[in-house]
Amino acid sequence: MIREAIAAGTEMGRNAKSFIDSGALVPDEVVIGIIKERLAKPDCENGFILDGFPRTVPQAQALDDMGVEITDVISIEVPDEKIVERMGGRRVCKSCGASYHVKFNPSENGEFCDCGELLTIRSDDAPEVVKKRLETYHSQTEPLKGFYEAKGILKLVEGQENRLKILGADSGSAGGGEMIFIKNSEQIKQMKEAGRITGEAIAIAGRWSAKPGVTTKQLDTKIRNHIEKCGARPSFLGYGGFPGSACISVNSSGDPRYPPRWLSRRAIL
Repeated sequence: MIREAIAAGTEMGRNAKSFIDSGALVPDEVVIGIIKERLAKPDCENGFILDGFPRTVPQAQALDDMGVEITDVISIEVPDEKIVERMGGRRVCKSCGASYHVKFNPSENGEFCDCGELLTIRSDDAPEVVKKRLETYHSQTEPLKGFYEAKGILKLVEGQENRLKILGADSGSAGGGEMIFIKNSEQIKQMKEAGRITGEAIAIAGRWSAKPGVTTKQLDTKIRNHIEKCGARPSFLGYGGFPGSACISVNSSGDPRYPPRWLSRRAIL
C-alpha cells in the first residue's frame, strides 16, 4: 500500500518515500492515513492481510481504535545476517521489471537482465540501509510481539532455508511443529506446468468428451492419455489403491471410482 501511494505520487506517498530511502520507518501518521484509505475500499469488506503493518505499538493501538479486528499475527523469525544477504542481493530491471537475486536467482547474463538492460539495486535494498532498518526494527517493531502475545494471537515462524517451522505448534511431528515447505523457482515452474496439463485434461474429458452414452472409465482413459502424452504421470493413479487417473463422480452420488458409470442426458460430473 505504501509503495502504491509512492507510485501514485500522493503527498503522503512522497513523504513515505523520503523516509524509506534514508532507511527510517515511515511515521505513524503517514502510514495510518494510507491504511485507512485502503481498508475503506470494497475488496476489504470480507477480510484482508496486512503485510508489514503495524510496525510500532502505537500503530497497533491505532488499528484497535479504528475498530479493525486482527485475528492472527505471524512473525517470521530470520537472523539479521540472513536478511542482509537476501535483501542486499536483490536486483531489478528498470526496463521490463524482472527481479533477480545474485545468489538465489541470478540472471544468466550476469549484471544484465535477460532483456539486455543493466540490473540495479533498489535504494532500500542496499546493505548499509538494510542494517539501519534492522536496528530500527529491533527498537521500534519487535515490541509488537509482546503486544500481540498478550492478546493470544501471535504465531512465531522460523523462516530459514527451504522450509518454515511454526514454533510451539503441537502437531505431533518430529520437530514439534508443522512444516511449511517453500518451493524453489524450478518447483514452482513444474507446479504451473502440472496445472496447465490438468486444466487441458479436464477440458478434454469434460467439455469435449462428456456426453450421453460415454462411461466414466472412457473419460478417465482420455485424461490419462493426455497427461502421459505431455510427458507427465497421473498422481491419482495407484494412490491408496486408487484404480483411475481421475476422481469422477456422477450426480454427486455413488463411489466416484469404479465400476464405471454411464452418463445420462442430464448427468452432472
